[in-house]
Amino acid sequence: MPQGPNVRTYVYPREDYWEAIQKMANRMGVSEQKYGPLENNYPHKVNSLDSANERILMYLETGNTEWLIDAANQIIIEALFPSVDKSHFRATDSDESPGLVQRQPEPDIHFLAADMKASLCLSFEPGFSTDQTDEVTCPTCINLIKGVT
Repeated sequence: MPQGPNVRTYVYPREDYWEAIQKMANRMGVSEQKYGPLENNYPHKVNSLDSANERILMYLETGNTEWLIDAANQIIIEALFPSVDKSHFRATDSDESPGLVQRQPEPDIHFLAADMKASLCLSFEPGFSTDQTDEVTCPTCINLIKGVT
């Protein structure tokens, strides 16, 4: 292995990655004590994909990264107990990947809110309401749901 002042040794995954995995595992342990084994609830009682999306919206609203840890757990649960009929795992190469989304000045959460048809959009547009009902009140999200661009 090369050595010297200009050579860096990288250990992947990073330590903070393992810390996040441990947080996920800790929360899963608590949840199993509270709600029982996963197979008692998924996928026939709990929609893990909608649960993950709801937590992502809560993160966007509050900035609390615990919601991201919870969302990641819900996505892992979906992989373990799929709700999609055609669910399968097939390793893919980078040429099949959609790639990474480049950062924009402001997160475009209208699409996320429109996909969920939820009112938890963080837009500050005129006419926006922060009520916690199922009614979408953000004008941009309403147009996206209606297919108006």
